[in-house]
Amino acid sequence: MDISIGGTDRTLHLADIWSPLDTLPEDPPGTVATGFRTRGCTAVVTVAPLDSQMMPVDRDEVVAGIRPSLMEFHAGLVEADAGETPAGDIVVYTLVKTLPPTGAGEDPGEVPEEDAGNSRYGMQYNLTVHLAVDNGEYLEPWQIQGFFTETGVTGMRDAAVMDLSRRAGLIRIGDNGLEGWFVDPYDPTLTPADGYLLSNLGEAREYDDRFPDHPLSRAREFLDAVTALD
Repeated sequence: MDISIGGTDRTLHLADIWSPLDTLPEDPPGTVATGFRTRGCTAVVTVAPLDSQMMPVDRDEVVAGIRPSLMEFHAGLVEADAGETPAGDIVVYTLVKTLPPTGAGEDPGEVPEEDAGNSRYGMQYNLTVHLAVDNGEYLEPWQIQGFFTETGVTGMRDAAVMDLSRRAGLIRIGDNGLEGWFVDPYDPTLTPADGYLLSNLGEAREYDDRFPDHPLSRAREFLDAVTALD
């Protein structure tokens, strides 16, 4: 599936698994919606003109700015960055994990027969991208909002990487419970006791290839497609 980015010459190339979805009445004009459902992941993404201020093009400012809302909504920062794509577009993004809302995973497509009746949902990964693309006159701002939810048999990635990490001596059970597993990617001094839903070792990019249908892997795959706009 290909998505043209407004009046620019940029095109977002997505794998065949993605299908068009209906937009909502409150979506701004020019919004495109897409999604898919597999045994391991449900995804819904909107690409729309940005009608608010763009996030600062500075990773540290983005991280500092999102901290208060992470605490308020008990969410965990997995990844954030800002800069220029190889094509010269400006991109800023955050990738945050939350517990899925009630009703998460409801069809953006037909449920695979093998999952019929399955109502188990795991972590949800929320991808927010602000993109400024040259349309020949100015940098045209766009927002991409994606929700990638774990479905089916959940927790397999965490369990497998936790076992690998334990064998490698990276984590252990200490006086305060599991030590070394939870880590904030930009502030290693934070602990679960600080009230944040922290990232963990299993969410590192190096494990995406081992778990290609995990929602975090799918979110990063989509993000890579955005930074490869041509």
